[in-house]
Amino acid sequence: MKLSLIEKRILDQLKEHLSVIAAGHPVAKIGESYEETELCFQAIACCKILGSVDKASFQRYLFWSGLTRRYFLHRSQGEGSSGNFRCARSRSEGFFCAVAAGDIPLALEIGALSPMDWVQKGEYEDDFIYHLFLFLVLSGADAAKRKDTLERFERVLEGESSTRFAVCQALMTGAADTFAEAFRELCEQHAAEQLEERARFADVRTFEPRSRIFTEGFALMRIAESTGLRLPKHPYALCPEVGRVGPLHRRPDDLFAEMANIQ
Repeated sequence: MKLSLIEKRILDQLKEHLSVIAAGHPVAKIGESYEETELCFQAIACCKILGSVDKASFQRYLFWSGLTRRYFLHRSQGEGSSGNFRCARSRSEGFFCAVAAGDIPLALEIGALSPMDWVQKGEYEDDFIYHLFLFLVLSGADAAKRKDTLERFERVLEGESSTRFAVCQALMTGAADTFAEAFRELCEQHAAEQLEERARFADVRTFEPRSRIFTEGFALMRIAESTGLRLPKHPYALCPEVGRVGPLHRRPDDLFAEMANIQ
């Protein structure tokens, strides 16, 4: 199927989910619509960079994906449903989308609104710790807190190898060469996993474009740069150079604020 047709179908799906959100139902009842909206925005962002190399649109749709997560978490807190499994820190890629879009304030807000404790019904513990560690790095948390989190990560792995852990170790030590190698391995591992899962998710509209762009990878590049680590220009798997955008200086329209004004 042509990428343009995939994008059109995802856009139709996005409109349906946004109409559910705009209706003003309690957030606990429409959590799935928020999650699907995030995925649609992210998938369209991937279509924009894959199809027409439209960096501005890539950045804009990634921002909207992150913004969706921010509004979901904010509403969940306001409505007393922040214990919902859908609030689990690692359940969403909204944090990565915001970082990859170059909107660090939005990413930090998502990180701050996310649970600081592991939500057992919504995520694996190692995934939670990984996401938490990256938030701590980006937010400039003290070294002791980052060290404790990394040590917990290692304990949870129980001796199993993990490319994500290797990436975190390199971020902690500030070893540029070690980070570059761990990052390369993570990108290649992710690309292989996407190939394996392609048949399984063939009917999921958002999967195809998202499987061809590693949003988490772009986020990791920016997080590394925030610590002073710079990756050499290299064709990393699923992280084309055209996807490395600058900081987001001017935010796109806040779609959710506009919805709230209409209600």
